[in-house]
Amino acid sequence: MDAAAATPVLDLDLSAIDLKFSRLRLMDPRAETRMLASVRRQGQLTPVVVGRGEGGVFLVDGFKRYRALRQLGASQIRAQVLERPVRSLKAAIVQLNGRRGLTSIEESWVLQSLHQDDALTQEQIGVLLGRHKSWVCRRLALVERLCDEAIENLRLGLISAGICRHLLLLPRGNQPRALACVVKHRLSSRETARLVQLLREHPEREHGALLWLPLPILDDRVGPRPRALTGAAATLAQRLCSLQRKTRVATEAVSLTAAAAWGEQTRQRLSVEIQSLDAAITKLRELVCRPTNDVEVF
Repeated sequence: MDAAAATPVLDLDLSAIDLKFSRLRLMDPRAETRMLASVRRQGQLTPVVVGRGEGGVFLVDGFKRYRALRQLGASQIRAQVLERPVRSLKAAIVQLNGRRGLTSIEESWVLQSLHQDDALTQEQIGVLLGRHKSWVCRRLALVERLCDEAIENLRLGLISAGICRHLLLLPRGNQPRALACVVKHRLSSRETARLVQLLREHPEREHGALLWLPLPILDDRVGPRPRALTGAAATLAQRLCSLQRKTRVATEAVSLTAAAAWGEQTRQRLSVEIQSLDAAITKLRELVCRPTNDVEVF
């Protein structure tokens, strides 16, 4: 049965609603942007769900709609009102979103709050949510294994829940360094999975260099296919993207070496290679930028 079924719908002042449960939900910047555009274009299409419990009126579901309306300067919001104790309102967060509406991390936060703030046992949480105690135990263990830095970045929307799921495969003490690498190089969820795999496959003495510059991952990145280009022009643009990526990787790799200790012969040899590359780029630029009327036609 829907947790919000057969409940009254009222127009409430935005300022009267407590957002204390927002800490149990993730912030997705892209979803927030889409919701803002939708509300700006069509208004609020469906009511949010609030709960009237001990101490006030709490927003239970509809945080993106609430933030969109507030950003657009609205003063009221249409809401369904649940009359329940606070612990039941927390349970409703899970029930209203079904089994696919929340990430596993968000479910873990709700269960952790019920366990720590409301002093419910794992058995009581299972009964409240209609789930087995083993599921509750796994969810609580999930959030406890994630390092504080990852949780903070997750709350701020700087990393995704998918990235956190991959980081959980590492010991908690090793997660902060891996997270720093993910943030520094803007690794995707798939790239984070590859990073974690490499860390688990290689001995710990090699982790420092890999985390500083994950070349096996960066070197496999493919630049976006240029739009409105076809044939030879598209092929050239794709190769330039690849060259740019490799040049960036090579530049970052210099910081890992003792450049100051290079001898004069080494510097000269590298200088020759760089000059050759520069000459090739210059020639390519001249060919591409040459006006059409300068091309000889036979």
